[in-house]
Amino acid sequence: MSGLIVFPILFVWIYISVRLSLLITHWLPDVWWRGVISTVLFFVLLPMPLMDEIIAKKQFEKLCKENESTYFDKEAVGKTVYLDSKPEIKVQGTAVPIALHPWRFIDASTKELLVSYNTLRADGGFYYGCWVFLLVMGQ
Repeated sequence: MSGLIVFPILFVWIYISVRLSLLITHWLPDVWWRGVISTVLFFVLLPMPLMDEIIAKKQFEKLCKENESTYFDKEAVGKTVYLDSKPEIKVQGTAVPIALHPWRFIDASTKELLVSYNTLRADGGFYYGCWVFLLVMGQ
């Protein structure tokens, strides 16, 4: 049932894309290619709310491959461990904010590294969609 909310959002975004493409091409001279430019502009604007997610997907997959190394000592079973807490590392140059969090579990008695892995967390997008929505609604 909650999936039905997507349809009104989709229709609102289509309306905004149509209105914005017509608004932008309104200043062009009234010639035959104005409709063509308006149509092309509509299809450029249509995927804008998801564009950062599309770009970020490739960046996130690349980061996952680069940081997929894990370490597990088979002797770790049954030992007392503690988490060697490391702060999250903000990954620079990505379409959406991504943070890398290293996890390191250390043997409490010998201080040896027993388990190690990394996790990646990406925050949501909507950067492009929000400013365009505010721009059109302000007109």
